[in-house]
Amino acid sequence: DISVYLDGEFKRIRDEHNRSWPADQFLPSDWPGGQVLDMLIQLATPLFIVAATISRFVGDIGGDPRTQLATVLKYQTTGQMSQLGRTYLPVLTQLLVNVEEPQKETRCREFREIVGSIVLLANPLSTSSLAKLLHIEKRDVDGQLRRLHSVLWVPSDPNAPVHLLHLSFREFLVEKSHSALGRQFTINESISHRYLTDKCLALLQSSEGLRKDICQLGRPGALRSEIDDATIHACIPQYLQYACRYWVYHIQNGGRKLSDGDDVDHFLRQ
Repeated sequence: DISVYLDGEFKRIRDEHNRSWPADQFLPSDWPGGQVLDMLIQLATPLFIVAATISRFVGDIGGDPRTQLATVLKYQTTGQMSQLGRTYLPVLTQLLVNVEEPQKETRCREFREIVGSIVLLANPLSTSSLAKLLHIEKRDVDGQLRRLHSVLWVPSDPNAPVHLLHLSFREFLVEKSHSALGRQFTINESISHRYLTDKCLALLQSSEGLRKDICQLGRPGALRSEIDDATIHACIPQYLQYACRYWVYHIQNGGRKLSDGDDVDHFLRQ
């Protein structure tokens, strides 16, 4: 099944590339060749998500299929690496191509903050809502996700939620036993949950957060059953709904110790 799938996907990638590139850049009719296909089949077996991730990465419209395929193949000869490492590291290391050394740590920190939040959210959010929740520019979120379409479902609609294409990507990112190359992308779950806790609390207490009569009813004591969903969605945007519902979830999963006088105590009293 994986053999048939990869054979079909690489033919599709070749045909789409040849339709949009000049003739001197065409991929040959037998590309990528039987030996390479056999190697990819061996890499993917028995995980279908590996085959799907490879084909999405190689066929990404933002790159050249030959270059993308060479990146995948390079990791097949890189020491003792797990199957998921050979699958996901080619995708992740593309984020650091042509990035100067001093900027690499900044790029990796941004990855951990944005993508780390996506993989640990209790409920998926759109890029616009995620930007509001994290209090960063939406263009920074979009820029981080631009080269991750082979591992994340990033809809063209800015109000539709971003999804993981497969839970194995989350498992790979939170795994602690990576090589030095993989560790720079590792998500520390406790730190990321604490980061999300801080962002939720900051949002709830901001000028865009909680306030009296938030749905503008003008009737103190109105029952929830009397308020229609359209009013709630109009007055309480998705990112604020998320912070209301899940700030405690992130505290619990971050292993945070609560004490009198801390920011949680202050928030509850306020």
